[in-house]
Amino acid sequence: MSERCKIRFPLQNAVPIIIGICCKRADDTATQKKAYMNNTLSTTASDHTAPPATGQRAGTHSVFIGYLLWILGFTGAHRFYFGRPITGAIWLFTAGLLGVGWLVDVFLIPSMDRSAEKKYVVGKYDYTVAWILHTYVLGLFGAHRFYMGKWGTGLLYLCTGGILGIGFIYDFFTLNRQVSERNMEVAVAG
Repeated sequence: MSERCKIRFPLQNAVPIIIGICCKRADDTATQKKAYMNNTLSTTASDHTAPPATGQRAGTHSVFIGYLLWILGFTGAHRFYFGRPITGAIWLFTAGLLGVGWLVDVFLIPSMDRSAEKKYVVGKYDYTVAWILHTYVLGLFGAHRFYMGKWGTGLLYLCTGGILGIGFIYDFFTLNRQVSERNMEVAVAG
């Protein structure tokens, strides 16, 4: 069990199942990350692919897309994209902190990109494609979930309109993590 799970909560005896589920989820994610890192570190120099050609990016997110989303920054779109869902929601409900936060963000986007590069895993599934499919194309119908190979929930979204929109909103808060987890799963399996 991880160190986080050893902390005694006042209501721990009242809700052991919930705590157990949360701790198992944290342990599973940590195990996946360790396996991914071991797999990545154990490759030899001959296993590495060539660096991307000019014009291609090797990272998880794009500063250019970040600035395009910043144009609508008062909605928090760029913050959701870079994996900052809480401040994205604050920007959404306060019109970018009444425009002041929106103006400051023009200078913060490069650091948000660097932070996202460190936090999320590069792999088969592209974050920008997943976000475009979720936000602008057919997110209510599960296009981003089909793209990530999540056929079951993709069909569920298709038949229920993103589970009546609630799952669609949930994915705004978790899409970066979902893509990162899928990339880790593919890397460990592959």
